[in-house]
Amino acid sequence: MDSKAGKMPSPILPDGTLLSLPIPDRASLTGYGDLFYREQSLQKIISQLNPRFDFAKNPTCHLDPDIYSEITNRPSDWKPAFGQWGVSAAHLDRLNVDIGDVFLFYGMFQQTEWQKNGGLAYVKASPVWHIIYGYMQIGEILRDEKKIKELYSWHPHSRYNDSPNNRLYLPAKYGTFRYAEPLVLTQSGQRSRRVWKLPPFFAEKGISISWQGKNAPVMKDGFSVLNSAARGQEFVVTADTTAQNRNLSDWVENLIHTGMIGIRGYAMERIITEIGNQDLKKGAFKNAQFIFMAEDGAMGEPGKILIITSGGSIFHGNYYMGDIDFSRLYRSVPAIKAWSDDDMLPDNWAHQYLGAGNHLLIRKDAYADFRKAVGEKALPEHIYVRWMDAAWDIIEKRNDGKSPIDTKTTDELALLAKAALRSEKSMTEAERMEYDAEHGYFEDD
Repeated sequence: MDSKAGKMPSPILPDGTLLSLPIPDRASLTGYGDLFYREQSLQKIISQLNPRFDFAKNPTCHLDPDIYSEITNRPSDWKPAFGQWGVSAAHLDRLNVDIGDVFLFYGMFQQTEWQKNGGLAYVKASPVWHIIYGYMQIGEILRDEKKIKELYSWHPHSRYNDSPNNRLYLPAKYGTFRYAEPLVLTQSGQRSRRVWKLPPFFAEKGISISWQGKNAPVMKDGFSVLNSAARGQEFVVTADTTAQNRNLSDWVENLIHTGMIGIRGYAMERIITEIGNQDLKKGAFKNAQFIFMAEDGAMGEPGKILIITSGGSIFHGNYYMGDIDFSRLYRSVPAIKAWSDDDMLPDNWAHQYLGAGNHLLIRKDAYADFRKAVGEKALPEHIYVRWMDAAWDIIEKRNDGKSPIDTKTTDELALLAKAALRSEKSMTEAERMEYDAEHGYFEDD
């Protein structure tokens, strides 16, 4: 989907999945209602996000690149493929795009959240970004029209047999990504999603990006900034020197590694998310594994609260500085209330004093591993220094090979998404409507 074809962003799902929605295509035989993602048809997903989408006018879709193995109700002999024809195909040939080269697929995305009724909706006033959502390393280029129709009958390019330069690119490797900040092309805080922030080497003489006309990346604040071409396709990046080619290759490999973490099991980062009273929802912290509490006169940060969940989320607040109200905190994290009121923890929690007014609550299923990690006879002041590394090692080992959706609760994911959006400079609803009107977004044909 884009601002012209489909007129809506694809969703960043609450679990971080980048679900690229296919554009309408009346020549296609595949309906939006025929394809399913996690037991919901694409038609239902689109209807929730954009009730104005006209399925009577656009009942069928152009699923290309066709690289989502998670999309179901497909032929049993389905294989991934990416089709091109006409001017776009000729452009790729002219720039010698061939076997071994890599496509990075990007689209227009916006954060979504689950509603109380179970439906999916865009997060109000959240930014719309260009984000890289998948890749394909070319393993074969199929130009035989008969074979395309015979072997890939479900693919939209199987119906383009009379079109010039029609072909399918078949992968040696491919994949789709979960959201990660390095995959975002749009420069943070920009009103136009076409303003991209790229690595510094993109501004070097010798790096060329096709279809840009007179636009070229320029250095600003240590990065290359590109006002990318509108409705661009097949931007081919080429380099003149060995060093530049190595930089490009490293950049692409890092993006793929980052995006594929959610498929292979994610590499956990110690990202601290700030919370306040507005975040103290009943179910947000039910996954808590370790809770650090500092008295109002404690050594370090007086009044500090640090909640680490079994899914690897770290939430920070401070009751002494006025960020956190105890009555709300008690409702959100009952273990803290039980311990604070009468020093009587629930049976599934243990307490570890860290010295100088600092305390650690540990869920019992991790307590034995924790004591072993910090040392059975370690003094409180020594545990104070070691506790975070020990806790993190325990959580990381238990989550090895798993994805965020397997380890984090729905409320936890929603809280992380909202906190991330708060850190971005977002448009107001009025600014969003003005911007959409200026750019034809949701505009009637």
